[in-house]
Amino acid sequence: MNKRNRPKIELRSNKKWLFVEAITLLLVIAYFLNLMFVWKGIPDTIPIHFNINGEVNGVGSKNWMIYLGVIDIIIYLILTWVGRFPHLANFPVKITESNAEKQYILLRIFLKLIKLELSFYFLYIQFLMIMSIFAVQGLLRMHDFINMVIILIITLGVYIFNSFKNS
Repeated sequence: MNKRNRPKIELRSNKKWLFVEAITLLLVIAYFLNLMFVWKGIPDTIPIHFNINGEVNGVGSKNWMIYLGVIDIIIYLILTWVGRFPHLANFPVKITESNAEKQYILLRIFLKLIKLELSFYFLYIQFLMIMSIFAVQGLLRMHDFINMVIILIITLGVYIFNSFKNS
């Protein structure tokens, strides 16, 4: 069944997943609120790149912190849009009349979790960047990045596993 012929199913909202969505939105808002509170105290040039030991090895404009927040919002909006129109998305399994609703629900859950994880990571990176501005060096280490990637891969793996299990 190609994307155009997939069933369009109205998915009901679940209180648990609405809560996850609210937390994600709060993280996105917290990013900018936090930035507003510290903006005047941030120098024009800030650390924006760190080596494997968490030491600063690249600097740039403090506007990079705004750019990161905008990227967070763009990702949030795109993933929210995809979740609203699951029949247009790509799936790891063939979508049929019998599995469409379950697959759409799994996709929505996956997207909500990815949005939550990414919004948390953006806020966490902002926190570490701010801390590095005020001379607390070595907080952002390679293992933080690796842990972030591992969590995203695990989320993707669980989604794919459940998609095949419910195909």
